[in-house]
Amino acid sequence: DWAKAIAIWRWKLDIQEAALEPSHPQRVLTSVDLAKAYDAIGEPAKSIPLWSLLLDVQREARGNEDLETLATMQNLTTALLALLDDAAAEPLLRELLPVRTRISPDHWSTFFAQASLGGLLARQANFAAAETLLLTGYEGMQARLPSIPPAMRQHFTTALHDLIALYTAWDRPDEAALWQAKLDQGNATP
Repeated sequence: DWAKAIAIWRWKLDIQEAALEPSHPQRVLTSVDLAKAYDAIGEPAKSIPLWSLLLDVQREARGNEDLETLATMQNLTTALLALLDDAAAEPLLRELLPVRTRISPDHWSTFFAQASLGGLLARQANFAAAETLLLTGYEGMQARLPSIPPAMRQHFTTALHDLIALYTAWDRPDEAALWQAKLDQGNATP
């Protein structure tokens, strides 16, 4: 039960905030658990402050190219995008993507970052740039489906929905229909 788990993590974090530095490993783990729980129940507004603080702590302790730092940055951008806060998400995605591309070019999360930025650019009507990122991101995730944790596979479907939205907004109904057909045929998720 998410409600009980969140109540326990919130209580635990309240105690830890009074007694432990933000970088203390126990406090970090509790913050991650609580932020993920908020995201899981569709309350990204509550996870964003946690992800933001964690990102600051991890950048200071581990640097900007640490995989945990990058994962936290991606979690923060995902929460921001869920609230359509493109202005806050875009600089983080533009920082994240080149680092991911350089240090883990074949990892599914690199393609997730591409698709995330592509979806954001599509909402800004930057259609050509969005198309390239969305197609590359979607195809990269599709090729790596077995390596994507089951809890993260919804991002694959999100990329497909973003492709449909892109082609619809770009007034390219044939391409939108093609991607809609993939979704309707169940080819969106493994």
